[in-house]
Amino acid sequence: MDYNLHTDFQIEDKSYLALIKNKIREIGQELELSEEEIGKLNIIATELITNLVKYGQRDREMLVKPILEHGVAGIEIISIDKGDGAKDPLRMMQDGYSTSGTKGEGLGAVQRLSDEFDIYTHTTGTIVLSRVYQKNIDLYPKPKCRIEYAGIMVARKGEIVCGDQWLVDQREDSFTLAMIDGLGHGPNANQAAVAAINIIKDAQKYDSPDEILSQIHENIKRTRGAVGLIAKVNFEKRNLIHCGVGNIGCKIISPVNVENNKSLILFNGILGLNVKRMNSTENNWDANKIIIMHSDGLNTRWDLNQYPGIYSRHPSIIAAILYRDFNRRNDDITIVVARTKRN
Repeated sequence: MDYNLHTDFQIEDKSYLALIKNKIREIGQELELSEEEIGKLNIIATELITNLVKYGQRDREMLVKPILEHGVAGIEIISIDKGDGAKDPLRMMQDGYSTSGTKGEGLGAVQRLSDEFDIYTHTTGTIVLSRVYQKNIDLYPKPKCRIEYAGIMVARKGEIVCGDQWLVDQREDSFTLAMIDGLGHGPNANQAAVAAINIIKDAQKYDSPDEILSQIHENIKRTRGAVGLIAKVNFEKRNLIHCGVGNIGCKIISPVNVENNKSLILFNGILGLNVKRMNSTENNWDANKIIIMHSDGLNTRWDLNQYPGIYSRHPSIIAAILYRDFNRRNDDITIVVARTKRN
């Protein structure tokens, strides 16, 4: 099962709820979720679609995917719309509050039923995140994680597989974020991307990003080729070492000091076809920084500073903002957000 790939539903009216419930049940049964957990997700989807149809003015969308957190499986639902946004989001969470004369149980019910929940609303629209896990994730011991991350990955319209792939590898003293974009889209692009990601998974802990990309270049020559970026953060050394080839986008953002924001530079070429040279580059890293990596399905002219308070939101919300407002809509798209875990 691909825990990175979202299924997207363009919401025109409440009739789309049946399709989403079918998808929830399909994923839930494969993950062996209980009927109670699937029931929770169905209620969440119902409430979110109701809100989308009532209040979302345009570009109403819902993303659904399986997730795996600390070894516990679940399902993620993200509700997205463009519009004027909610005027009083905190009050909206209270049972009994409604701006349309209904019982006002929507978002309050979603929050109660979710194991993880977050919402961001602004004059550009509203995004809601809900996650439900197998049983309760709080019952399971959590490993010591020093980062939090999330990604949105959606295949080009009409495709059932995505030509993008990404991974995060967490270790006690470091983490690695990698993204691969197979040339084009569809099964052949997916084949190249999966082959490259598997090489990254098998790489040794101390291999540098350029050494790993060299292995990829040599071993995917029978595929159509790919572009890719690998970034390794070491917490003790307070550095980020990266190497990339092609048009993967990546920014290191410092919310406390925008002058320290930096776009990573990649080498020209195509992995598996033609790469003239590669070497790793080192940058500073600290606990305040956020790394955002994306494929070329995202327009590069984005600026999160136009969204007040966005840096305090869940990484899925941050990725969803970019997906909603800067999606080219003509290719596979992947956005991954990672940062040092907040206390």
